[in-house]
Amino acid sequence: MPVSGIQSGYHIVQMSQQMAEKAAHGISNNVSKVKEELSDHNIDLAAVADVAITASTPSLPSQKVEFLINLAQAAGYNRVGASVIEKNNEIIGSLLDIHV
Repeated sequence: MPVSGIQSGYHIVQMSQQMAEKAAHGISNNVSKVKEELSDHNIDLAAVADVAITASTPSLPSQKVEFLINLAQAAGYNRVGASVIEKNNEIIGSLLDIHV
């Protein structure tokens, strides 16, 4: 039973889309938690932004870093899936040229 490269490519693209959605959802949840904490403490967002810009950048919590890594991996998988589909289409085109 032959396996289509297009099928594999689409599967990789779909998997990368799911990974990106999970990472974006995780990042969004973290941002909303930070906003809730800031609103609970009645902190001026402009003052916080000024302090954050002038202060040295602290290390990000590991959970946020993991979400960003997952997002970067999803982008890589997306490129791989698109490349698989593109190469499969090139092969089909070459086969059609040979048969014609």
